Amino acid sequence: MNMQRASAAVILLGLLLHVVCESGAQSAAADAPLPEPSEFLEKVRRNIVRQYDDAILLNGYTYRMKMTHDELTGEGKTKERKIEESEVINKDGLPLYKLVAKDGQPLSEKEAAKQKFEPRSRGPFNRPKSGEEAIKEAKAFVDDLFRVMNFKVVRREHVRGRPAIVVEFSPRPGAQPQTRAGKMVLTRSEGEAWVDEMDHVVARLHTRFVEDLTWGTSLVAKVYKGGEVIREWLKFRDEIWLPARSETRFKARVFMVKGFNFRRVEEFSDYKKFSAETTFTVVDAEK
Repeated sequence: MNMQRASAAVILLGLLLHVVCESGAQSAAADAPLPEPSEFLEKVRRNIVRQYDDAILLNGYTYRMKMTHDELTGEGKTKERKIEESEVINKDGLPLYKLVAKDGQPLSEKEAAKQKFEPRSRGPFNRPKSGEEAIKEAKAFVDDLFRVMNFKVVRREHVRGRPAIVVEFSPRPGAQPQTRAGKMVLTRSEGEAWVDEMDHVVARLHTRFVEDLTWGTSLVAKVYKGGEVIREWLKFRDEIWLPARSETRFKARVFMVKGFNFRRVEEFSDYKKFSAETTFTVVDAEK
């Protein structure tokens, strides 16, 4: 019994030392000087084009996506929930979905036999087309992003165990965006981005609408201020950054009649690569 207690004490001491050392290392990193903003942000700019659209980023991968859609009351409480899980194949930048489970239960054999891989509507903010046109549109948006936004490097934190630089952003007064997305979204948004310090890739993003957003006219559709988009990415197999989670919260009205108040969460898992082509090579990563 004494030997068992001694062994347990040694293990406990080792774990304690590991926690203390890890905490000390993170504290020392947090106290290190922040990177020079202009050089740091230029490296981020080169990579963020690929993160503009999942269809670009996930080309050549299969994965599983769990979607949880909550209809909310005016007070923000869930009144109805729908959960769907799909297998996804992304080929040539086009994601194709096949439903495999609903509300936590696998489909019956009869229901599963009816399913096939099909594209899914992306709503009013359609993704860019695949190929060179998609990259061109992404680059135009990123140019607008740096044209419209003020960026402020504020602190260092950790995301999924990796050091990240937190960058706050908000629209410059009188900014003149050139793209449709820039005019609709960027001038009405602010938030924070957690940028992986080694790879200069956005690991987490939190965006808030600070003004109402309309398209068409206010009689067609309006998203009210206070809406949020939260996104996270992970480094898959220590070689490529892929989406991990996306959360969208919107309160909107369409044709001044039908109102929406919802929260939608998409979780990505079970990544497998079926294409030999690399979809996202990090630019200027520090080794």
